[in-house]
Amino acid sequence: MNKNLTIIVILMVLLMVFATYYRIFIKRDYLIKMEVNCDPTKEICLIKESDEENASPVHYKIIEQKAYSLNE
Repeated sequence: MNKNLTIIVILMVLLMVFATYYRIFIKRDYLIKMEVNCDPTKEICLIKESDEENASPVHYKIIEQKAYSLNE
């Protein structure tokens, strides 16, 4: 009985590892957050202050995309 339980646990762990590998590396089914440029006259933007004294602030927004859509 103990041997059967060990085999079942090992198979379950291997199945979980394979499923995770498939989802992340093959399907690339995960979210990526990115900062992209933003036009404050057309949409609501965040502002990043520059370290330089006379530099203008940079307007940006944060978007989320699925990893598989980045190469399209």
